[in-house]
Amino acid sequence: MHTIQSELLRIREEQQIEQMWWKHKPRLLTDLSLKAAIGRGELMQVRDGQWYKISAHVPEKYRYLAPNAFELLEAISVSWARALWWHHEQSYNTFLVVSSLTRPTEYQAFLAKQGFPTAGDSSHEKGLAFDISYAWFIQNRPKLAEALSGVLATGKSRGLLNYISEPSMEIFHVAVSPSFESYEQFFGD
Repeated sequence: MHTIQSELLRIREEQQIEQMWWKHKPRLLTDLSLKAAIGRGELMQVRDGQWYKISAHVPEKYRYLAPNAFELLEAISVSWARALWWHHEQSYNTFLVVSSLTRPTEYQAFLAKQGFPTAGDSSHEKGLAFDISYAWFIQNRPKLAEALSGVLATGKSRGLLNYISEPSMEIFHVAVSPSFESYEQFFGD
């Protein structure tokens, strides 16, 4: 039987790989530390892409990622669009919904108080993770969710990312790996 508690335990276990990857990188504790990281060029603003849109629920001030995480998001979205095209599932209005990007520790605590499941020492707190919602796909076009899962599994098998399915939130949490260096790397043989 699946429970929220068992899901949280599984997520924490699966998250350990990215915690090891990025243990040397400090967390962004507050909005002020987020602004400082932006000023140092450690984070870049994320706007809607060709194959993804940022959810309206993501506050503007948190629409940032580290450059390598942003490049991973771009690579995933293009790879997903290619997979849809290959299977004749692509249409003009088909896109991924990014439901979370960088979240400073204080925002993580706020979300936890609102009842959202959050994990301690998350890659979101370092600008190295984003979440992609698959709720609409599951209800309306399951093949799109399957294609996304396949793209993420391929990236994980190549050591380029870690992804964690969070069924209670209907999202995939995606964290960039230190091995991911370029957009082109995602499309290698």
